[in-house]
Amino acid sequence: MNNKLFSQNTNQSFSQKIKQQALQEPTGKGVIFIKSRKSDDKIHNMVSNICNHAEERDVEIVDIIVDESSGFDVDRSEVDRLWNWIENSPVGIIF
Repeated sequence: MNNKLFSQNTNQSFSQKIKQQALQEPTGKGVIFIKSRKSDDKIHNMVSNICNHAEERDVEIVDIIVDESSGFDVDRSEVDRLWNWIENSPVGIIF
């Protein structure tokens, strides 16, 4: 019986933690990565919208990377730049 009670309490605690995590908004530093060959005006509008979204959530945008290449090769300088942020910085959010 004690095991069953322990299981129920563990499940309830886990469920409560998941609900709390779902309610928390991300904060910290973020990078915007856009892969698009659209016009500069459209890209500027996209960046502006993302920056507004980030500001509402207390996320500081530290870099904006626009990949305008037409290929899918991952050996692009833009992808390398993004990967550098992921591996070597406190950036935790990518838009």
